[in-house]
Amino acid sequence: MVGFFSSLVAGTVCMIVFGLCSWTIIIPGVIAHFMTGAASGVIGNSVGGRRGAIICAFGNGVVISVVPLVLVPFLGELGSASATFSDSDFGVFGLYYGLMSNFGQYGIIGAVVIAVVLLFVASAFVGRSRTAMAAQGMPAEK
Repeated sequence: MVGFFSSLVAGTVCMIVFGLCSWTIIIPGVIAHFMTGAASGVIGNSVGGRRGAIICAFGNGVVISVVPLVLVPFLGELGSASATFSDSDFGVFGLYYGLMSNFGQYGIIGAVVIAVVLLFVASAFVGRSRTAMAAQGMPAEK
């Protein structure tokens, strides 16, 4: 709960700052702050106790508020100006494909091909590590 509240406070602070600066206002999504803020709080707690939970979750709230703000110019080209989501996955992939769209249609196709190749490479490494563990008689992780 500490992580959720800390992340939500960060999102609210960012919303107020964006409004005062006359920028696009990113309204904090409660679900996004609950899921990622809580996870950030758990990780921060394991590393730095209560202070780590608060700081880590607050940082998460800032990130999931600022990334969509950076994404807004790319969405403007799609006819969705000043409309975005505060989910971190949407923001990261949106920025990736938005930056690649600067190279036109071939940039988007290249971005998709790169993503698929990275997916296959990552899955090959996961498969190899499980095979190597089984060969050494170690139980494979689930």
